[in-house]
Amino acid sequence: MHSFELTRVLRVVAVCSALLAGACGGGGDNVAGPGGGDGGNGGGTYNLVGVNDQGIPADLQLETCAPLEYRGGTLRLSGDGQWTLNVQITNQDDLNDHGQVQRHDDKLTFRSAQFGDTFSGEINAGQVIIDYDFCANGQFDSEFEFEK
Repeated sequence: MHSFELTRVLRVVAVCSALLAGACGGGGDNVAGPGGGDGGNGGGTYNLVGVNDQGIPADLQLETCAPLEYRGGTLRLSGDGQWTLNVQITNQDDLNDHGQVQRHDDKLTFRSAQFGDTFSGEINAGQVIIDYDFCANGQFDSEFEFEK
């Protein structure tokens, strides 16, 4: 009778451990959450809705760059920590960038494979905001706002 009770206790402990491990997933460095895919944790495609607090389309002159019209764009975050960025601009080649992204809570760190720089962002409730050095002078001059 004693071994039956011990077996039962071990089963309960195993089930509780599995439930606790499953509840602790997410919030780490994986943008899309445990198991890849969207996971409800931020992965997916976001559309550009604003630049420096102006809605799209936006006519802006950033620092010493020529005046530009931002027409739209996308930011894609994948479950394997990859990101791609496309910003459509009138009278200039589109901005295209890509690389690795890490997430810690609502903070994002982007590492560009295209240009070799690092920049930050935030993710919250279907919205991603990134600080970007568009004029390539080492200073963040663009705040791109994306929504799902």
